[in-house]
Amino acid sequence: MDGLAVAVHDSNGIEKITVVDLKGIFTGQITDWAQVSGGKKSGKMVVLARESNSGTHVFFKEHVLGNANFGATVLLMPSSKAIAQEISQNKDAVGFSGVAYFKAQKGVKILDVAKDAKSPVVEPTDDNVRSGKYPISRPLFLYTPGAPKGVGADYLAFIKSAEGQDLVEKVGYVKMKK
Repeated sequence: MDGLAVAVHDSNGIEKITVVDLKGIFTGQITDWAQVSGGKKSGKMVVLARESNSGTHVFFKEHVLGNANFGATVLLMPSSKAIAQEISQNKDAVGFSGVAYFKAQKGVKILDVAKDAKSPVVEPTDDNVRSGKYPISRPLFLYTPGAPKGVGADYLAFIKSAEGQDLVEKVGYVKMKK
């Protein structure tokens, strides 16, 4: 499992955001921090997203934007690392990526997310992502052509093993349910 985190520079006063506001931000309808509840003083947002060939980009577009197009001013970045680096250096930046890319990143703050203004705000913890309570949670899949066999079957068995799941957690993703 993976939670798509939304992050801002750690000096930004905002601590939480709604999926409704995220849609406005990433489609270009919301362009200033003063338009977001808890946002800092007025200032133009620098909005960052993954390039369109990224699964993260596609998932966000489908599940947050409701298949609307990203706004014309959204900067498409080549990697999650690039998004985290830009956020750490730009006090007006906001972006999304897998939680793993923002954890322990100096200068980056992960926001809690609510579906809308009437819904509870949810932190992207492992338990909240695993349960689907966090609104931008997604399963990650591995596909094989037919039933797995040979090295492919061995690899899948390793991933599901305790050792494999420890590695999943170590790199910042969410372990499978036991």
